[in-house]
Amino acid sequence: GVAGGGDKGLTYTSIWDNTQLRAFKNWVNYILSSNPVSSSSGSSLNVPLVENLLTDLGSGLVLLRLAEILLSMTISSYSSNPKTRIHFVSNVSTAITLFSKVIPSTSSTSASAVVDGDTRAILGLLWSLISYFQFGSDNTKQKSQKE
Repeated sequence: GVAGGGDKGLTYTSIWDNTQLRAFKNWVNYILSSNPVSSSSGSSLNVPLVENLLTDLGSGLVLLRLAEILLSMTISSYSSNPKTRIHFVSNVSTAITLFSKVIPSTSSTSASAVVDGDTRAILGLLWSLISYFQFGSDNTKQKSQKE
């Protein structure tokens, strides 16, 4: 066994996922806090800062607000008070559709997986956003152009 009580169920993958989740959450919150909703912004999407990426993106409202900020637009057609899974999936799907117009690789993200808190789907979507909006690249698009 390992000194100190052994493995507590943490694997390299879970440690890496937690590190990414923390870093990506900080990026999302930086974007949100740097772009507050005001009367001049035209947005009615006033969302709180994210505490848990796996649950807080599920309603789609945070992703829609990110779309407004990152794509410099105002979104008017969405479920502003989502209560059911249908509303959640619709909001997430709208955000994914908007992002996929500039980042084609995001179109493969499952709205249902995001609503369900799927770590891989959420990390994949956010990595696409970060790499495009922070680093100016869509890695999937670059690979397909080389083929």
